[in-house]
Amino acid sequence: MLEGQTDSTTFEIWNSGTGTLSYSLSESCSWVSISPSGGSSTGEHDTITVSIDTTGLSLGYHSCDISITSNGGSGTFTVEVNIVEDFSPPSISNVVATPPVQDAGKTVRISATVTDNAGVADVFLNISYPDGTYENFSITANVTGHTYYCEKPYTQLGTYPFTIYAVDDAGNSNESSSSFSIEDNTPPEISDVEANPPQASPGNAINISATVTDNAGVADVFLNISYPDGTYHNFSLKQNVTSNTTYYCSNSYNKLGVYNFTIYAVDDSGNGNKSSSSFLIKDNTPPKVRVIYPNGGESVSGTVTIRWNATDNYDEENELKVTIKYSADAGTSWHTIASSEDNTGEYDWNTSALEDGKQYLIKISVKDLSNNQGVDISNATFIVDNTKPSLVLEKPRHNHLYLFDREVMPILRSRAIVIGKITVTANATDAPSGVDRVEFFVDGTSKSVDSSKPYEWEWDEMTFTSHVLKVVAYDNAGNSVYEELDVKVYNI
Repeated sequence: MLEGQTDSTTFEIWNSGTGTLSYSLSESCSWVSISPSGGSSTGEHDTITVSIDTTGLSLGYHSCDISITSNGGSGTFTVEVNIVEDFSPPSISNVVATPPVQDAGKTVRISATVTDNAGVADVFLNISYPDGTYENFSITANVTGHTYYCEKPYTQLGTYPFTIYAVDDAGNSNESSSSFSIEDNTPPEISDVEANPPQASPGNAINISATVTDNAGVADVFLNISYPDGTYHNFSLKQNVTSNTTYYCSNSYNKLGVYNFTIYAVDDSGNGNKSSSSFLIKDNTPPKVRVIYPNGGESVSGTVTIRWNATDNYDEENELKVTIKYSADAGTSWHTIASSEDNTGEYDWNTSALEDGKQYLIKISVKDLSNNQGVDISNATFIVDNTKPSLVLEKPRHNHLYLFDREVMPILRSRAIVIGKITVTANATDAPSGVDRVEFFVDGTSKSVDSSKPYEWEWDEMTFTSHVLKVVAYDNAGNSVYEELDVKVYNI
């Protein structure tokens, strides 16, 4: 045996006769122990176990007597051992790397079965990396039964030669080698692909970003954007990276529609992956609209040319559509005049069938191609007046004689007779919009215009003949009414 080893052997005690055999055992050596140390037998065989521990024994032969005392006599059982020197190295078997080919960044389990006739003192693992470096460390603490192991991940691509070294308690050593390979078969991982914001107006910036990681290393990241018109743009994001993992592109886009984009990533081993998403460029800005006429304070009648100005930040003016409404009650209710009209800037509105009123408003609504709507309303109410003014020619009157501006008497003729000068006087009124002016004509020629009451004109022209006197009253909406009178004038 080797010093420091343990072993055991057995022998039996029994009563070969009749009666009961009682016995006891004793030993005189510290490296031997017995169990049990006593007992009795009536014929059955009792097994005595002798345990041997050679720790501390010197080289050579050693013997130990076990004394047996019984009521049937006594005897001796001798144990002999020969302590020899240990020249046997540990045994190393089942050296494996699991798996023998692993993906970068994943765990490889290196294991070996190590045994020794005396005892294993230590087990070491030496690993050579593909870049020429190496690592040497004990795996004695990682043991299950006689299997020693090491579990850890590796990222360098290539072959990893490794050696298991084992040393026993006597200093004998042994080694066994093997290898495993690390390859990169895993494509990059792409996550958190987003466009922020996912919807924007033309010209506003959109930030496209993605998180890209790889077990071995990211070689490049590309962005491919397909535009709404069918064109595309493909470029590298390698220089646009934060925190070594977030790749991005911030840009503005003007074409309306959906932009489909794809993030492509390639690692150092040529493995590729991709992830796609999209964003929307939409015109969210309504057209600018301004009512020009009628915009408040006007008096209108008959056919009115409504005028406006409408522009858009993106669409052409001729691509806009216009809806026109009016209100007769200062905006409480609205009525459609025209809808989906071209943006010509004007529209003829026939007001003849409308009631006269002072609470009219115009509303212009304009939509662009993205269905954004801009609206403007007259700044103030305006008047619709389709009723002619009231007009009475008070002086001169038919069938009357006037002498130097004084009415003298009625006459039998239908015309008026005027001797000398006369102040022609008219009474004009208009309820909806008011009288704008009264104009005086003689034989079709305008002689005077009066814009305020009393409406009159002094007729003092040298004449000695008959004339047609015409008086026309105009209201602020453009309506007019007139009266005519045949007059014989004697004025020299």
